[in-house]
Amino acid sequence: MLLRFLTMLLALTLAAPLAAEAQKPIKVGFPMILSGPGALFGEPALKGAQMYVDELNAKGGVLGRKIELLARDTKGNADEAVRVSRELILKDSVDFLVGSFTSAEAPAVSVIAIFKSKSWLPAASSLKK
Repeated sequence: MLLRFLTMLLALTLAAPLAAEAQKPIKVGFPMILSGPGALFGEPALKGAQMYVDELNAKGGVLGRKIELLARDTKGNADEAVRVSRELILKDSVDFLVGSFTSAEAPAVSVIAIFKSKSWLPAASSLKK
């Protein structure tokens, strides 16, 4: 369901790509807990996300553009989640961020995503306002 929502978000956001942009993949950053005890949840989430990306790409991608999933291990740590999210945004030039599984990571990543004007969709958490 989360990935289907992401697909709709991608389609709406990229409804009018430039001709030169049509060949470039849509980069989706996936900061997720992939080590330590939290990997019990993060690894299946990554596998599911990659399966869905593969399925989308097999059907031609989104608006003719392939999806590229860039996963990074947050180690279940908010500081590491911010570091890898910043790296995904600044170094890897992702178009979207999807992930941040824990309640400690999500608020921290949301700040960097908003500051860098990136669309961000948390995988799970309990954000408080």
